[in-house]
Order: sequence, then structure tokens, then C-alpha cells
Amino acid sequence: MPSKRPVTLLRRGRSWALRRAVPREFHGVEPRRVITKTLSATTEAGASKEAQRFWNGLLRQWRRATSGVGAGYLARLDEARQALKKEGLRYIPASQVARLPREELFARIDGVRGPSGEVDLARAQLDLGGIVVPPLTPSTLYEAFVQDFLLEPGPSRSPDQVRRYLSGHRRAVALLVAALGEADLSQVSTDDLRRFAESLVDRLGEWRQTTLNSQLYRLQNVIDRGSFFLRVAPPITVTDMVQRVDQQRTRPAFSRKWIEQRLLAPGALDGLDRQARCLLLGMINTGFRTSEGANLQAAQIRLDTKVPHLVIEPRGRMLKTRFSRRNIPLAGISLRAFQECPDGFPDHRDRPSLSARLNGYLTRAGLRETPAHTVCSLRHGFEQRLIDARTDRRLLCELMGHADGRPNYSRPLPIEMLAEPIHRIALGERGERGRDPA
Repeated sequence: MPSKRPVTLLRRGRSWALRRAVPREFHGVEPRRVITKTLSATTEAGASKEAQRFWNGLLRQWRRATSGVGAGYLARLDEARQALKKEGLRYIPASQVARLPREELFARIDGVRGPSGEVDLARAQLDLGGIVVPPLTPSTLYEAFVQDFLLEPGPSRSPDQVRRYLSGHRRAVALLVAALGEADLSQVSTDDLRRFAESLVDRLGEWRQTTLNSQLYRLQNVIDRGSFFLRVAPPITVTDMVQRVDQQRTRPAFSRKWIEQRLLAPGALDGLDRQARCLLLGMINTGFRTSEGANLQAAQIRLDTKVPHLVIEPRGRMLKTRFSRRNIPLAGISLRAFQECPDGFPDHRDRPSLSARLNGYLTRAGLRETPAHTVCSLRHGFEQRLIDARTDRRLLCELMGHADGRPNYSRPLPIEMLAEPIHRIALGERGERGRDPA
């Protein structure tokens, strides 16, 4: 992955320079042991950004050279580009050479002949785009996709998020392999793609159409990013197989009555450990996603402020969307749950099995309102209570972490304004039927 560690900057008069040791893992492909580069930026902030971009570019080159995925091809391609660049030319594949204007095409052809008229094969490989591309099999593209993903300079993911992201794309590739095998995708025919499309139709009894559509988007992502890593054009497009879904699946919400009479009944959640119980109770009046609540850290739980609240923000992991970053006031049973667990839920942080465990408990304890209800139905119940209370749409979207589809020209909403609708719909307030988490 691109380095998260700041690069080392040195001041040289009025300019700045980068100086940093080459990581030991790349000593086999980089003869230098220390990289030094003078930067064009004149401010420290600008130099830092320029240095980080340059360093991440080096990491990408080294990773490509050591990845084993088309490594020989990429090395030859880099050599060809550097050699032609010195002559003011650029390397292009043979398929594009054939489409060059006649004058440029003939100039390249003439350039591959030696003094006595013989063809210089090494020169022909450069000028006429003769470097052979490795077979673009599904597995090769997936491995290249993984390497490109590991170099991604975007927001950091937690280990479990990385595992889920890669395994989801691996399952999408498996669909293609099951239909076409490890075929070179640059050579597949229209009949091959039709066979793949038919294999997806056969899975409709097993999977919903929305699931198949998601797998197709993941597969296209593998093809596009894997091809980008290998510096070739994507061999096929599969997103045209995506089918429109007219009716979206509805998500059930726990009713107020069910929460008060069943989930908050004395002893109802005693079969859960303290942290899991507090997490579930904390969800009732906040509507946070299970992953958002489970990964809260102590600094994000603000109990000693005028309005106790949670700060949902990316800390060592990505949020679902950019709108997920928000503040959620605490009230009722949820406030008391976090007063008991002020440091969050470290036993369940970044644990992929948490939702399944909570859902299993709700089933065994008879606490599902219908078989379709899950722990996430607490989030939808929170939203439904806000809607029933006629909460302003912007407040609703802010509390749920949704986009409201309108330009946002104002400052973030004050926490006092966010607290008002929550206090109106909060369950487990003192005097209501309910119980403390302890």
C-alpha cells in the first residue's frame, strides 16, 4: 500500500528536497539504498504533497516489479518507454501502430531497418509495439487488481474491510471462471459472453437480481483495474449484462411497541455479554450501523459535553459513504448504555461475525418481530420513528448519515438542533418501561 508515513523533507536554501531510505523488500529491484530528489514546491505543505506523490509513484513501480503478475512484461514495457522517450517517441501497442497516419507509420517502419537494410528485431519490438502482452485470464486480472488495490492511496481500510472487499471481488471472478474457465479474455467471442450471461440467468433461483448486478459491477472493477495495472485496454465489458430491478426489497423496522415490550423487557438481553448488550441498546436511539457502533473508540464517545453524543468518523477504517460522517446525540437507554461502556466495545471491534452473533441471539431468544427482522432493523426502526415524528428531512438525513440530494451551503447543524428530534422519539427514558443495560 502507499506509505501512510510522512516522507522526510530537507530544506535546501529556498527549496525543499525528499530524502528517504528504500524499503528492504525492494532492494532486489532498486539499486539505490537512499532516494534523494529536489522538489519544485516552495512551501513546506506543497513540498510534502509533492514528495508523497513522488514516493507513492516509486512504490507503485517497485511493487509492479516484485509482484510476479506480468512482472517481465511490465519491466520490458518500462524499458521500451524509457528508450523511446529519449528519442521523442512513445511506445504504443501494435494494434495502435497499425492505425497511425501513413507518414508516421512508414517512418516507424523505416526506423527498424539497419544500415544494410536488415530488420533490427529489437528495434522493431520498440517502434512497432511488439512487446507481447501476457494472456489476460480472469486469475491474472484478479492478481493484478489486488496489486493495484494494495497501491491505492485512498482512505485506509481496516483488516476486516480489506478481507471483505477482496473476497467479494474474488467471488465475482469465480462466476466468470465457472462459465468460461481460465480463458484469455482478449480472445473470447460473442458466443462465450452469451454463455456467461446465460450462466447468470441460471443462478437467479439461487441469488437475487440485485446480488448478480453487484457481482457484475465487481467483476468489471477487476477487469478495469487489473488491465490498468498491466497497462492494457480492458478486454471485455460485462456491465451491459446488468438487469434493471423495478422493485427494491423493503427493509423491515422494529416497531416502537416491540422494542419497548420485548427488547427492553427485564432480562431480555441477559444472554449477551455486557459489551454486545450495550452495543445493541446503543443502536435503539442512535440508528448507527452495526459496524459504526462496534468500531467506536473512546475519543468518539463524548459523554462529558453539554449534549452527550457520538462522533461517527473514519478511524482506521472506511465509512460506508462520505455522508456517514456525523454526530449523533445520545438519549434514553442508548445514553445509559454508553455510560456503562464509555470506551466503546473493544471486544467486538473489526469483528466480521458480530452481526451474525447478534442475529443468532435474537432468533434463539424469540426477539425477532418477524423472520425478516435483523439487528439492522433497529436502525430502520429509529428512522421510522423520526419519520413518524415529522422530523425535518435535512435533520433526518444528517442523523441517518444519508445524502439528502440537495446542495449544502450551510455549516454543520448544531448538536442541540440534532438532539431535539431524538429526545422526542427516544425509548427507555426514565419513567418509561425499560431497563438499564446493567
